[in-house]
Amino acid sequence: MKEIDGQCFHRATVVVIGALYERLGRLVGRSYEDTVQLLLKTLKNGDSQMRFEIMLTFERIINGLGSAGNNIHREIFKVAKTHLCDRAMPVRSAAAIVLIKISTNSIFYFFLFSVLLL
Repeated sequence: MKEIDGQCFHRATVVVIGALYERLGRLVGRSYEDTVQLLLKTLKNGDSQMRFEIMLTFERIINGLGSAGNNIHREIFKVAKTHLCDRAMPVRSAAAIVLIKISTNSIFYFFLFSVLLL
């Protein structure tokens, strides 16, 4: 029972982090780099629900920071690209949403996606 409560607590923490970054955006300062690194580490060991929540948090971080988070877009892009082939459908759809958000907020990835679609 305690393991289930711990997993729910971790998921809730990830959701709150995403909401903070989406609402406050650039006001959170430079802590977003450390946050993304911790989420990337957690993503490797998480179950499908946790991977889904982390992908949604990445989407919210990208949405909140906009073009100010260009230095983390590459790391998130790599992870989202690999999770497009995940076995869980919600994780795949969340990874696709992350890639769409990256393409709208990063000029480099916008051109990369436009070339790939041609």
